[in-house]
Amino acid sequence: MSLHFILGGSGSGKSTWLFKKIQKDASENPGINYLVLVPDQFTLETQKTLVSLNGNKGILNIDVLSFHRLAYRAFEEVPALRRTVLEDMGKIMILYQVFSKKKKEMLYFKRGLKAAGFLDECKSLLCELATHPDFPRLMADLEIYVNGIAGKQVQSANAIVDAVSTTIMKQHNPGLSDPQLRQLIAAHIDDDSFCRYVIQQDINKIALDLREAHKDDFFSVPEDNPLEDFLQTAEETASPDSDPEQAALAFICKRLKLNLKKLSEEEKKWLKKIAQKSDLLKNPNPQRGRK
Repeated sequence: MSLHFILGGSGSGKSTWLFKKIQKDASENPGINYLVLVPDQFTLETQKTLVSLNGNKGILNIDVLSFHRLAYRAFEEVPALRRTVLEDMGKIMILYQVFSKKKKEMLYFKRGLKAAGFLDECKSLLCELATHPDFPRLMADLEIYVNGIAGKQVQSANAIVDAVSTTIMKQHNPGLSDPQLRQLIAAHIDDDSFCRYVIQQDINKIALDLREAHKDDFFSVPEDNPLEDFLQTAEETASPDSDPEQAALAFICKRLKLNLKKLSEEEKKWLKKIAQKSDLLKNPNPQRGRK
């Protein structure tokens, strides 16, 4: 069957004519399956329309597919492309199993293993890493480094440079300050450093791209530096000749955004009693080296 174009303005009956045409052909050819391709949001509506136009109130050899479902249908009918698709929950379960087995070795991540959303973030990061355009290049460079392919080539190049340097030294005996000889010496490549540099460049490119892609995410690190704010508060409340107890109370109020001067004597009294329960206020002077 050749390609047909059905032209007409909006509401002129193009879809209705097409549906009736498909219904007629499907009724006359029950052994042939007909596919109706529509956008995802119109699959159910199209099915209802085709059923209502059918005299038997049913469609047996007409499939209404979206572009997404058409891809699945193609994969189902082509054996070479059949593969199990691992969903997000499956990926998270695999990560949980791996992290649980390596929990003792993961000093940084073991605390976040049970935190909400931790495994989902790890899964997303690994998926983005694996689908990055430069990831195959990183894997290829790692394989070259591990197999020592590049190392052998670099060693061959170094051998040629060494042979040329030796010949020049024997025939011309230039000094070590000779520019041409210095260039040959500088051309000697350390194969291990070179390969690791290439791999590091690949990693840096991927990391920068991922960081740029998530710079506007709501969970990004805030611009305010908590450590800097903490040190600034300590500097403002402490001085060499200040009373350690009063400085500590001022620091607590500063961190809690309380105005120490506006507190009543009764409030200061209770704040002092609560603060005295801290070991820091019980013995503010360091006792390093003393038992």
